[in-house]
Amino acid sequence: MSAEFSEGKYYCQCVDCERKFNIQELPPKCPLCGSYRWNRKNKLNTETNTPTMEKKILKAAHKALKRRNLTAFFEHGQWWIEHRPSGAQWSVCDASGPSCPDGFDFEQVTQESED
Repeated sequence: MSAEFSEGKYYCQCVDCERKFNIQELPPKCPLCGSYRWNRKNKLNTETNTPTMEKKILKAAHKALKRRNLTAFFEHGQWWIEHRPSGAQWSVCDASGPSCPDGFDFEQVTQESED
């Protein structure tokens, strides 16, 4: 398996040449420049653009917002939820606690249209 970077939740970056690697495949030294200096990054769930994350976010949105006809879309580096019939939109945030299903919270940014 290659140590090259691919979209994922956790990654490391070489401090000297800025090359990225998946954290589970982290080599002891950077194969590009030979540096041993690493900057570990944790990617937030809401910054992860994958079909699996989309499903998790939609499941949590249905629980939290108690609505049908919700869609999720990834734009500007984060996830958004839209209620298609009304046009209402929510920003998806990483969160914890009993009121945050599956580690997400939803901040309404667009009200329902009255048309």
